[in-house]
Amino acid sequence: MGNYKIKNGEAIFPLGIWRIESNEFDNIQDLTKVVVPESVRYVDHFAFSDAVNLREVVLNDYIRDIGDGAFMDNKSLEKIILPEKLESIRFSSFMGTSSLLSINIPDTVREIDFLAFKGSSIKSLSFNNFVIIIKREAFADNLSLDNVTFVGSLKAQIESKAFAGNANTKSLKVNDCCNIVFGSEAFSRNYNMETIEVSDSDITIGYRAFSECDKLRTFRANGSMIRIGSLAFSKCTRLETLDLSNSNIEEFHPRALGRGNKSLKSIIVGSCYEQMMKNTLPSWMHDKIKIK
Repeated sequence: MGNYKIKNGEAIFPLGIWRIESNEFDNIQDLTKVVVPESVRYVDHFAFSDAVNLREVVLNDYIRDIGDGAFMDNKSLEKIILPEKLESIRFSSFMGTSSLLSINIPDTVREIDFLAFKGSSIKSLSFNNFVIIIKREAFADNLSLDNVTFVGSLKAQIESKAFAGNANTKSLKVNDCCNIVFGSEAFSRNYNMETIEVSDSDITIGYRAFSECDKLRTFRANGSMIRIGSLAFSKCTRLETLDLSNSNIEEFHPRALGRGNKSLKSIIVGSCYEQMMKNTLPSWMHDKIKIK
C-alpha cells in the first residue's frame, strides 16, 4: 500500500502526492474514509475497489477523470463528493456501490461510461449537463431509483440499456432539451414506470426504448419534436394514452407500439397529423387516433 497510512479508518496521504495508483487501496478492509488532498490530479483504475468498509469519499476539485473501477464494489459507500469540474466517469467506477443512496453529477460531466453505477442504490437522478453521453448499462439494475429528470441539455445521448431493469423507477421527465436520444432498450424493464413527460424538447425514442414498462399509463409530450422508433412501447400492457397533441411528429414507426398494449385507449395528435397517423398505423388502430 505504498507510503500511505490509515489512522482511525482514514487514509493519510504523503505530502505533495499527485496520483493515487491503480489498486493502491484495493481490498483494504480497515479503510472507512478518504479525503483526497488537493495535490492529487489522478485517481487510477481500481484504486479503491473492494474496499468494502469505505463509507465516505471527498474528491478535490482539481480531478477531471476517475479511473475504471476506481470505487467498484465499495458496498458500504454512503457518501461521495465529486469534483466540481469532473469531465468523465469511467467504466464501472461505482458499480456495485449498493449503499450509495444519492449523488450529485456535476454539470461539467460529458460522459458516464459503461456500467458506471450499475447496481447502486441511488434514489433520484437529475441531469442538467450541457452535453452528455450515458453509455450502456451505466445506471442499470438500480432497484432504489425512483425518478429521473433531464433538464436543459443541448445534446444528450442515452445508450442501450443505460437505465434498464430499474424495477422501482416511477417517472421520467424531459424538459427544455435540444436533442435527446433514447437508444435501444434505454429504459426497458422499468416495471413500475407510471408516467413519462416531455416538454419543449427534441426527442428521439429508439428501438424498444420503453418496452416492458408494465405500469406505464401515460406518455405525454408538449411543445416538442418527436421521433418514435420500432417497438418503442412494446409490451407496455397498461399503457392507455399517448398524448402528442401539442408536439410535432417527425416520425412514428408503424410498429412503435408493437404487441401487448391491450389497454391503449387513445393516441392524441394535432389535426394536421391525423392522415399521417392513419397512413402509418394498421387499420385496426385507427379508432385509437384522437384529434385535439
